Amino acid sequence: MYALLSGEQKKISLFTDRALYRPGQIVYVAGWVYGQQGDSTYVLPATESEVILRDANRQEIGKLNLTTDSLGSFSGNFVLPETARPGEFELDGVTAVFFSGGDQNRLTDYLQGTKFLAKIREIYKNGGVIGGTSAGAAVMSKIMLTGEEENVPDKYKGDFSYIKQGNVQTAEGFGFIDSAIIDQHFIIRKRQNRLISLVLERRMKGVGIDEATAIIVKPDGSFRVAGQSQVMVFEPEAQPTISPTGYLKTNSLNVRILTAGDTYQL
Repeated sequence: MYALLSGEQKKISLFTDRALYRPGQIVYVAGWVYGQQGDSTYVLPATESEVILRDANRQEIGKLNLTTDSLGSFSGNFVLPETARPGEFELDGVTAVFFSGGDQNRLTDYLQGTKFLAKIREIYKNGGVIGGTSAGAAVMSKIMLTGEEENVPDKYKGDFSYIKQGNVQTAEGFGFIDSAIIDQHFIIRKRQNRLISLVLERRMKGVGIDEATAIIVKPDGSFRVAGQSQVMVFEPEAQPTISPTGYLKTNSLNVRILTAGDTYQL
């Protein structure tokens, strides 16, 4: 999918509601149109845009003519053909990709090692914006929390009641952030135990993002907090020790609690 705009100063960011579709499904698209002049960026209301869906042979299979609202945004949808085969659609011209919530394990199972993910990495490398919420945030780090707990009785699995060695299951995420482990719904769901366990085991920073809150990460690894709640950052300062029963312990764990407008260097 791509968007055509007239005028050199006009730019577009286009999002879809998910990263993977099946034949016959609806593709919801949204975006905003903005102008740039020097260091100034401004939205463009009442601006017409043409969004085109093409298959791998670059044949047009759908077109939307959309007009932005007072905030410079637009939305619409396409229906994929029932006869479409997997891999037929391209992301040419897209400047932003957003991963929705659900199950991070499904996202990685579907996309890890695919040309589709390689294309998303290319978009990011070329200055595009990659974002996600809930499971879509969890996949951003190289070490990804799966949400599963190990080495505890079945009746306690998922509670993360312990800070112990080897009790938090991980998998390979997409690695857009490789210097920290990302967790989400963090404070409202009391997920400190599982992230602290990984931070100590892996000797890597952990970033816990609460609901209605985001971190906006720049290419240099710094981020700014936005939203209504808080972000917790855990910094391991020394190698932890392990008790005979597997409990992790340390005297050197820094904790930062950040709110909207605060910045941090990963």
